[in-house]
Amino acid sequence: VEQLAEFPGGINSFRSKVQNSFDGSVMEGDEGTVKTEVTFVVERDGSITDVKANGSNKDFNAEAIRTVKSIKNKWAPAKINGQSVRYRFRMPLTMQFE
Repeated sequence: VEQLAEFPGGINSFRSKVQNSFDGSVMEGDEGTVKTEVTFVVERDGSITDVKANGSNKDFNAEAIRTVKSIKNKWAPAKINGQSVRYRFRMPLTMQFE
């Protein structure tokens, strides 16, 4: 791709929305560092589909997926030769619980 998919305000804006929307109460009783990798497709219209998380903690994965799906801002789609294309995006996610 010549232009990557981009969230309005950049990836740090997306990360902070994920962080602020994440419901940590699903991790009740779990302590320590939890990791997953969230993958999703940014469609030609900027919407997000096919959200998956592949970490070892099922509750954390489910909440990561719910959180990413809950962010309603459209992305600017990736482009090749000026044409919008589907783009698979990977985002590692690590959180510390006490």
